[in-house]
Amino acid sequence: MPEVADFYSSTFLVSCVFCFVASIILWNFSRNANRQNRLLSLYFLTASFAHLVMLLLYSRMMQYPPWVRFYRTGNIAGLSIMPISFLYFRIVLRRKVFRPIYLLHFLPALLFIIDYFPVYLLSGSAKIAMAKADLMLDDRGSKTPNGWISPQIPWDLVRSWQIAIYWMLQVQMLYATTIVADAKKLFRENKSLLRWLIMLCCVQILYFVPYFINSVFGSNAGNYVAIYTTIAIGNIFLILILLFQPEILYGLKGLLIIHPRMGIHNVDQFTGQDSSFSTGNSIDGAAKLTFQGEVKFTFDEDKPKSTEYLPKEKLDLLMKKIDEVLADHQVYLQKGYSLQDFSIATGYPSYLLSAFINQVHKQRFNEYINSYRIDYACELIKSGSIKMLTLETLAEQCGFNNRNSFTAAFKKKLGLTPSAFARKVDQES
Repeated sequence: MPEVADFYSSTFLVSCVFCFVASIILWNFSRNANRQNRLLSLYFLTASFAHLVMLLLYSRMMQYPPWVRFYRTGNIAGLSIMPISFLYFRIVLRRKVFRPIYLLHFLPALLFIIDYFPVYLLSGSAKIAMAKADLMLDDRGSKTPNGWISPQIPWDLVRSWQIAIYWMLQVQMLYATTIVADAKKLFRENKSLLRWLIMLCCVQILYFVPYFINSVFGSNAGNYVAIYTTIAIGNIFLILILLFQPEILYGLKGLLIIHPRMGIHNVDQFTGQDSSFSTGNSIDGAAKLTFQGEVKFTFDEDKPKSTEYLPKEKLDLLMKKIDEVLADHQVYLQKGYSLQDFSIATGYPSYLLSAFINQVHKQRFNEYINSYRIDYACELIKSGSIKMLTLETLAEQCGFNNRNSFTAAFKKKLGLTPSAFARKVDQES
């Protein structure tokens, strides 16, 4: 008789619904901005699926149609959830752009699907018979080998070690935030977000530690149910935190910036009066750079890489200065304009500008400058003032070295060549 009305099955059901609804809301919330929340959406969608499978196993509904279709799919969620979580941590804390190569993190889940693909192709009656046999066991058949890869892969062990490794990498990223320059300000500005990430790691401990404990001291059906119920309650708790502290969804307020060979020291007063930075020479010949108000950077060949936190207030000043230089002076129209040139024009060091462009605009410097050049070219084309100009002349006026680089950059941004864009403008006018 299915056990569908007791505390455990009710907890699995509530958590499944909570996680599913949260994933839908997070996906819609991140449609135009805060793209890191799409990974969080996928995380809760995966958790929702895992709780559904656990509900079907615990209640023994897995042996009945149509639920038997979910037979042997739980480890797909188990092997996917922590790679998703790890990528979410990377994008939140380091503002990394999601790249196709990151899909390699999901190779174990793909291998599991390949291993159990013959099971998925079984007839309904064969699946039901297999599911009934597994549900009679204390572990609900989680250790029953019926994949086609030989020798048999211990997927529960693989899953637990994979989760443990990703969890440790996440903890390492969190620990790194405590040893950056101005770590107190980092925590002050991002208190809710960092606490949320810590709570997420705490709940995820239950994903792997109980398995290793059970492997040493033995396990029974009650252990598995208690563990998964606690995980379900933990996920409900995490969603409630998001509900009452939505500022978590806006990500890190400042920037974490890595620079090699840099010593960092706090100072108490302003050292530069007319610009954001002032430069000088140390007694050892190492260049020194002082940021207004709080942090002094000393570049030294003998020092290891270090990480600094650029708080929101100084990030806003940096953004304002960059906009001023680009809008008022149109430096991007200069041919061969480099990051070093931009550094001189803004008064900020090149590593800081590079980090800002990479993390905030998700572009390299050349792509960022070319974007402004293309916008300027579009304005010229729309104004009709360049109809008599050749493509080479237009490219030069917009700061490009030649027509080929101009055409390539134009097509990359707008999906059209300059000539096609001009024809489109003529047709619309």
